[in-house]
Amino acid sequence: MFSMPDAIVVASLLIAGGMVLSGWLLSRHRAAKFPAPAQPFPLLPAMAALPPLSAEALPVEPSGIAVEPETRLEVGAAVLANWNGVWWRAQVIGLERDGRVRIHYAGWDSSWDETVSRGNLQMDISGSVRA
Repeated sequence: MFSMPDAIVVASLLIAGGMVLSGWLLSRHRAAKFPAPAQPFPLLPAMAALPPLSAEALPVEPSGIAVEPETRLEVGAAVLANWNGVWWRAQVIGLERDGRVRIHYAGWDSSWDETVSRGNLQMDISGSVRA
């Protein structure tokens, strides 16, 4: 039916076609399971919907210096706030009687200001937040 060289060519074409089909099916499956993020921070859809106002508004590495219940904080202190698993520069704008802290996210509109527990804060030792 086929000579040996013809059989090799046909087999190679079948294998190549199968590989292309497999790649196409896998990419469709991956796209359905893991759609490409439409926002720059896919885990943070609400915050990512608005562009940051400055470089200060970008996520940062944690300092590792936790704000403990006994840590003295003052209005204007630079802190890092954990929001959805990402650390952001912030500034203390108020202290609540229950120990929670009112913060303003650096570079973001005041509509993002929130009151958080001290467990979600670390000290910002970079000195990048301006009063």
